[in-house]
Amino acid sequence: MFTPEEFEALLHQAEAGDAEAQFKVGRAYDEGLFMEKDSIKALALFTKSAEQGNEKAQLALGHYYHHGTEVEVDLDKAIYWYTRCTLKEKDGYASYNLAFHYGNSSNNEANQNKTLYWLEKARDQCHVDAVYISGVLYYDGRWLKKDYQKAMELFDQAIELGCSVSKGGLAYLYQQGIWVEKNMLKAIELYIEAAEQGDLEAKIYLGYSYYVGNGVEKDIKKAIEYITQAAELGRADSQLWLGTNYLEGSKEDKTQQDLPLAFHWLSKAAEQENAEAQYHLATCYEKGLGVEADVQKAQAWKEKALAQGFQPPTEETIGE
Repeated sequence: MFTPEEFEALLHQAEAGDAEAQFKVGRAYDEGLFMEKDSIKALALFTKSAEQGNEKAQLALGHYYHHGTEVEVDLDKAIYWYTRCTLKEKDGYASYNLAFHYGNSSNNEANQNKTLYWLEKARDQCHVDAVYISGVLYYDGRWLKKDYQKAMELFDQAIELGCSVSKGGLAYLYQQGIWVEKNMLKAIELYIEAAEQGDLEAKIYLGYSYYVGNGVEKDIKKAIEYITQAAELGRADSQLWLGTNYLEGSKEDKTQQDLPLAFHWLSKAAEQENAEAQYHLATCYEKGLGVEADVQKAQAWKEKALAQGFQPPTEETIGE
């Protein structure tokens, strides 16, 4: 950002009333650069800078009041500063924040119109989230007349702007053949690109697609790689899938039994209140699978699973 020497100079400039220096020093206080983090001092400097017309400080101030950083949440002040910022902004961020605010307020026609107005403003400045959400609104027909062609155009634009989630959305359209000719190869290609950019749902779709051979050649190794990535991002159903697969192993799928790894993933899913994982975790503690046997913990986890309504498999249900 800047060197300690440059920061010393900024301090003097800020004290002399320079708006840009006030913003930069405020940001340093906000992030804890060169000094202990102090949001109160940051707020004071952002206010001085914003009142002089610095749009970056106005945006920061809007964010402070919007989220209640060292101040009471004050949506009127947040809207005021966001709106002032939009007069000079070039990236659509303040406009998008206004759209986000109105979109999450009372669902009435006035707020819908304000949401769409600010969303369009942000979209015109190529704010990637505004572009993507506009595509979703045209696709779903929520607040905007359903228009798959317009949705496709916006998804394409969002992809060009680097939106991985939009790639997943576009992949879904190709997968289902909505507005475009169904093309599984194109869908998989987009899902892979989205997954590489961190799209969680794309990782899950690819994992299960490679596992069953849906639209791609069956590849258990790739399936496990993608599902593991989703599990590492906290997806409980993926954690459960890995846990049960490592718990049992499969000659058909060439999945090696790995009891410590099974225990690891089942624990992760169980901690997220996944009832089936809790039941399997109880079995691990009961039989000492991947962990030292512990009857009390086994009973505790089993009770948690049953309390959520989990139905343990019976002889009649096994193999169904």
